[in-house]
Amino acid sequence: MTYPRPSDDATHDAAATWYARLLAPDCSASDRAGFEAWCAQDPSHLEAWLSVADAHEGAKLLQDDVTINVIVRRSSRAQQRIRRGWSARIALATAALLMLAFGIARYIPAEAKHYTNAIGAPREHLLEDGSKIVLDTDSEVAVRMDRDIRELIVLRGRVNIDVAQEGRSFVALARGSRVRDIGTEFQIALEGEHVRVVLIEGVVEVGTDSGPQVVRLSPGEQLRFDPRGAMTEPQAADLVAGRGWITGQLVFRDRRLDEVLMELNRYGSKPIRLADPTAGNQRVSGVLDIRDQEALLKALESGWNLAADDTSGGEIVLRSTARP
Repeated sequence: MTYPRPSDDATHDAAATWYARLLAPDCSASDRAGFEAWCAQDPSHLEAWLSVADAHEGAKLLQDDVTINVIVRRSSRAQQRIRRGWSARIALATAALLMLAFGIARYIPAEAKHYTNAIGAPREHLLEDGSKIVLDTDSEVAVRMDRDIRELIVLRGRVNIDVAQEGRSFVALARGSRVRDIGTEFQIALEGEHVRVVLIEGVVEVGTDSGPQVVRLSPGEQLRFDPRGAMTEPQAADLVAGRGWITGQLVFRDRRLDEVLMELNRYGSKPIRLADPTAGNQRVSGVLDIRDQEALLKALESGWNLAADDTSGGEIVLRSTARP
């Protein structure tokens, strides 16, 4: 069952925010209490939230959350007392959520499994279906598989997905974007408020929850989504750099030094900064190994006339050794 999008965009946006909050790994009891209070404010709030949940494959991640189901039922009863005219629609909406929650309409899949990587080198995981994922530094995904579909949700960071071929569909979700695999290896990265999809091999179909548009990418192509779900046109991707980070190699082509250091700092526990910020203007090309900070610093020193000072403040300061 699909619920129409409410006409009030502000309500829909708030519902989408609550949906994302409830899926977050750090969702707290106070968050759930806030969700209940928001549902109680107006009957349209619960309907909007159900509309958002129905449109996302990720709704299955909430199916075993007893607290959420109690909130929805309690909110439904309160709204029936407030506005009897909404009772039938609320009852239908509640029934739909309970179908998602308890598997009345379909096989109940196993618990979603979370894969995380702390700050450091990329880490590979083998999924139960034989697919391989590589999580970049400070990244997390949730994976859920049942008899019909395989689903991966990117919660933060960047992931490379090498999909095992079998009969079930493989769908990756990230902030309203949807990537359907047709036999491939691809990457999804959360970059600020944007989502980037890069196809390494094979074919993927990319779309959003906000519209019917679907774009098919070819190997070596990428596109981005903005916070509203608008997609860019497919563009050429740097596959050398795309493959490099998987093995701990960062590839830079004519990049500003300050941008390079910003990227390197994502991987290290000890931040690196420039003593003179204007030195960040110089252009850098090369391959740096993020797994060996000492070798990385030696490469910066020898290749770009920099000297590294390890300070007592827990950071590394790079100063120029070039003569004026």
